[in-house]
Amino acid sequence: MAKKEKKIPVNALKGTMSQETVTIPLDGADGVDVVVQKTIPLQEVMQFVADVVASCVDEADGRYMPEVLPFAIKAHVLTSYTNLTLPSDVKKQYDLIYNTKVVDQVVDQINQVQYFEILDAIQARVKYATRKMSNLATEKVNELLVRMEAFADNAEQMFAGVDGQDIAALMQNLAGAGSVDEAKLVEAVFSAQKSDGVSGEEDGNLIELHKPK
Repeated sequence: MAKKEKKIPVNALKGTMSQETVTIPLDGADGVDVVVQKTIPLQEVMQFVADVVASCVDEADGRYMPEVLPFAIKAHVLTSYTNLTLPSDVKKQYDLIYNTKVVDQVVDQINQVQYFEILDAIQARVKYATRKMSNLATEKVNELLVRMEAFADNAEQMFAGVDGQDIAALMQNLAGAGSVDEAKLVEAVFSAQKSDGVSGEEDGNLIELHKPK
């Protein structure tokens, strides 16, 4: 008879876990201690990644600001892993992060596996967002090209059989037409032909212009 495997309760593993928090003195600031949480919960990891990506990628405007990425990561290390409260002024935040050793001190204390997984997740999310914006921009360009091609085809059919004098008269009519749509364009063509004495048939060639319904 096979020996029954003994299941180990999760509570038994708690004793093997590393210390959850650590207090460190802030370099260059006497009497100031920083409480560092070594590992943050999954929900906070997800929020960390989402906030950093949102700070440098604007999907609505199609903008990506890579210069903001390192600063955003450092700022979120402090707000997510420590009891520090950053000033609301971005310039003061930047000075604190880049002119003190606090970020390096905190990074040295936190769970390195989790930290580098967060960095990898941020890079993956940024790559996904920028690729999505690029694909969307390509779709818009292709849609515009299709519309331009359709307009060119319609214009070619509309002006079939129209001579130079008709075009000259048409340009004069369009000059005072303001914004031009297809209906106004057809009206301008008819007006140009009438002013030039064209009745619809000239030299045995039938000119057909169809006004959109």
